Amino acid sequence: MTPLEHDMEALVDRLKQQAAQADLQDSLAIESWLALWQKRLASVFHTERHRLYDPGMPRLAELLSAHLDDETFVERAYTFLMGRPSDAQGAAYYQQLTVCEGRLTMLVTLLQSHEAKQYVQKQQMRLPRGLCQLVCWHQRLTAVPGVRRLGEWGWQVVTQALWRHRLQCWKEDGEYYDILAHHGQRQMEHRALATTLTEMADIQKALVMRVNAGQKTALSTENGPAKWLSNEHAIEMVEVLQRAQQALSASEEGGA
Repeated sequence: MTPLEHDMEALVDRLKQQAAQADLQDSLAIESWLALWQKRLASVFHTERHRLYDPGMPRLAELLSAHLDDETFVERAYTFLMGRPSDAQGAAYYQQLTVCEGRLTMLVTLLQSHEAKQYVQKQQMRLPRGLCQLVCWHQRLTAVPGVRRLGEWGWQVVTQALWRHRLQCWKEDGEYYDILAHHGQRQMEHRALATTLTEMADIQKALVMRVNAGQKTALSTENGPAKWLSNEHAIEMVEVLQRAQQALSASEEGGA
């Protein structure tokens, strides 16, 4: 668990504890906010390791992952084209296929599987035109039993030549889109965190003002004005908010 996850989970736990001490109306209202916050912050707590810049329209360079090793390439292909992590047997098979016949062949073979076809259709993904053409060519070259061996040989010659010709470009493009995907994800995370903490601060302020105005709730105290959170925790919350806002501003300026 990262420090950010630990801090946010601790804060949410404290909010729940304090909500339980309020009257029924307050508890219901705060619980609804907690549900919203947890849903919104899911991207912060559970950041996906592999991401596409546009999940609905992946680039060929992103799928080929030429700047990464074979194991990572296969894992990303499973994530992007089947929506799940690889299983041990499948990973071993496709890694071996990648080593022997190359990444283009591996992607084409994976895309012809029933599971990949269903996932791509369900997600309404727009696959790269060049990749779709390769799938069609592979099917045609290997469809006729009498010339299948010759077709497979021709396929390997063509894809190996294409790989050598485009390798450097695919490497650079893959790195570029990975950076864009990471940048976009961080922006969403910072925005979600900043928005949530702002709402937390607003609720904190409203409840403290109401309690200190003399309304009867379980939050009242005989030792001075009531505080929903401790001074230390409130300061930490503001500091985290400020850091999130600063990070968000820096990310947006960097992308401008």
